[in-house]
Amino acid sequence: MVQHSRLSPGAEFCAELERCGAALSTLWPGKGQALPAGPEDFDGLVVLGGPQHAFDDHNNPHFQPLLALLRAFDQADRPVAGLCLGCQLLARAHGAKAWAMGDLEFGFTELTAEPGAAADPVLGPALPAPRLMEYHEDSFDLPGGALLLLRGRVCAHQAFRVGRASYGFQFHPEVDGQVVAEWIAALRTEDLDKYPGLRARHDAAYFTEMAAELPEFLARSTAFCQAITRNWLNLA
Repeated sequence: MVQHSRLSPGAEFCAELERCGAALSTLWPGKGQALPAGPEDFDGLVVLGGPQHAFDDHNNPHFQPLLALLRAFDQADRPVAGLCLGCQLLARAHGAKAWAMGDLEFGFTELTAEPGAAADPVLGPALPAPRLMEYHEDSFDLPGGALLLLRGRVCAHQAFRVGRASYGFQFHPEVDGQVVAEWIAALRTEDLDKYPGLRARHDAAYFTEMAAELPEFLARSTAFCQAITRNWLNLA
């Protein structure tokens, strides 16, 4: 597990991995912890989200070694899961570009399955996808040879597979109630002024309604996360 921020933990994705018997080793390369030289001691790699921009190598010197590690896991045929920032970094690792959207996508969002999604071993058995949590201001181009699995209206590239077992999820399947509550609090108290488009779209009533609907959204999101986590781990 590669973690980039206290506010972006593995949450339900990690919990389900551990329920399935996985032993997790969490590294914080942004705090100076060294990444492994290769995938030899591990069965899979999960790269979590964070506020960093996936294209900002200058302020994140561990990105280039991480991109190399993402490619090494793919070459060793060991599964990779990139969540939000991790998804954008996975796209970069396979030759695509990450870029700023110019606005923030936030909230539980409807996503559409692409034609190849039903046959995918990770997403297919979990479909149809419920509304899933978004919290990002960057997106990415689809790598050459990658298969788009889920599409969004605001941000088109929401889930993709590259190679046999490397998956990028732009949305946040891992969220639980504590994570979402912290994100809402951070957004309302610190970040909303940074995104005038978001402020124009979402008044105080939006967050009140979201809080009321949160239990139902989370129940469906959690069931989806557990299913794709188990399917992903089976690839190991």
